[in-house]
Amino acid sequence: MMRAVQGFGRWMRRHPVWTVFGGMSALLLLLAAIAIWVNFGQSWPAIRVSRETTYIIGPLTPNGMPDYVAALNERMGAGVTPENNAVVLLLQAVGPRLHGAETKPGDQLADELGVPRLPASGDYLLPREQYLNSILSGLDFEERQRREKRFDEELDAATSNPWTAEQYPELQEWIARNEKPIAVVHEAVLRPKYFHPIIPIRDEISDGLLIGSPYLIGEPCAELGRLLLIRATLRLNEGRFHDAQADVIAIHRLARHLASGLITWDRFYGQKIEAYASLGDVQLAIHPDLPADLAKEYRKELERIPPVTTIDQWRETVDFAQRLKVLDLIVAFHRKPSATMPFGVRRSVPPFLLDCNPPLTVDLNETLLVVNKAFDQLAALVGEQDDSRRTLLSEDLQSAAKSRYHHLRQLEKRPFPVFLAGPRGRGAIFAEYLVQERLFLGAYNKNRSRIDATRRQRSILALALGEYRARQGRFPQSLSELVPDYLEETPIDLFSGKEWIYRVSDDGQSLLTYSIGENRVDDNGQTSDGTIGSKADDISIRAGGLVSDDQFIETGVE
Repeated sequence: MMRAVQGFGRWMRRHPVWTVFGGMSALLLLLAAIAIWVNFGQSWPAIRVSRETTYIIGPLTPNGMPDYVAALNERMGAGVTPENNAVVLLLQAVGPRLHGAETKPGDQLADELGVPRLPASGDYLLPREQYLNSILSGLDFEERQRREKRFDEELDAATSNPWTAEQYPELQEWIARNEKPIAVVHEAVLRPKYFHPIIPIRDEISDGLLIGSPYLIGEPCAELGRLLLIRATLRLNEGRFHDAQADVIAIHRLARHLASGLITWDRFYGQKIEAYASLGDVQLAIHPDLPADLAKEYRKELERIPPVTTIDQWRETVDFAQRLKVLDLIVAFHRKPSATMPFGVRRSVPPFLLDCNPPLTVDLNETLLVVNKAFDQLAALVGEQDDSRRTLLSEDLQSAAKSRYHHLRQLEKRPFPVFLAGPRGRGAIFAEYLVQERLFLGAYNKNRSRIDATRRQRSILALALGEYRARQGRFPQSLSELVPDYLEETPIDLFSGKEWIYRVSDDGQSLLTYSIGENRVDDNGQTSDGTIGSKADDISIRAGGLVSDDQFIETGVE
């Protein structure tokens, strides 16, 4: 053995080039073996359940991972019973098929709520589409299109102005066929709690993920809110002011019930329904025959109810519900990568990260850490009340988003660094992708709550103006005349920081007053009204018919 070693040593001295080459080759082979083992030879590290990674540490599923669906339902359902939950009655109003579905998703919702399942047929909500099918069946395509267009035009008109059954008989019939579910809504909104449980779909596509769970009741509730609004404007034209007020306040309460939920869809539908209520408030307030005492009573009632959404509510949605959706997706990816495919996890991911065969090792604990830090930053931004501080936080996040975008694009073009990054580095890269795709930074801004607050401000201002006209026989010359008998102070536009722009005709019978809206541009009181391409977004009160600007005395404008 010793002679063999000595002989090999002599050979190395005689052949130095081959010796160096062989040594380097051996080193490279060793490094390659280590690289292959590090990148491919290890199983993915187990996910650590902790505040820093999974954010919640219970409840847990049978496999020891956080049960995000149960956690969200526990938080939303605290203190809720079938007897105090508005959703139980709202389900009775909309029925088990939920907006005309062929299946009965309402059965599973009833089971989760702990109440008996509803019969397949009954006096449930008849949505617009089903109603039109019932009255337009048998018509040729062109005639049906014409009738549907006319119906929608009448529906838009009825949301903005009082109307009669003779004007729009099909609208009146639609309301008549929905009288029972509308009555159930009036009862439902008086209940103190609202809990719509998350019901995950457990199939090969959604695999029980939060992000794939349907939100069943929002759209039918919005339909009911619109029905209540057009019934209120019908009652206004009939002089039934107290009945109209009851319908509009029911819309307000319905909006607050939905917006009290934690998830984004809760807030979205709450805001949508509140917009209907705001339109109803204005139409009630500017009616020329509105009794002064009713205007005062209703204004006081609106002043007592809270805003439909607040900045703190949006912070909670981002910080908890939206965070849990993304973390649930990451944990599911560790368990079953194919389950996340429908939700875009593999779209535009840098090459080699997820598509190698065999797959590269990725430490998802690093992914969870980075994603949680990003949500901490976003929640801080959404919850920040100070404008200057908020601007700085927004600029920091926008700058980080831009850097992240460029980094991911570079990795798409030159992906080799993904291979060199190691499991933790790839976990961080995966987090960058998820943050870029799933944080929806642009969707969360304080203007959501500011628009809600401005609409509420408009409702109270409109009722003060209506009461003033009912007592004085004309609208005031300026908004300052409403203080202190009708308002405690002159309303300040939350977008401009100045008084609402106010214009009144010489005879005091016509007015236009408005906030300049989110775009912070004076659009002369115009809103988009659904017009394609329109950027006008003023939040306005207009009374007395269409008059030109030169017929107005303008006040409150610098």
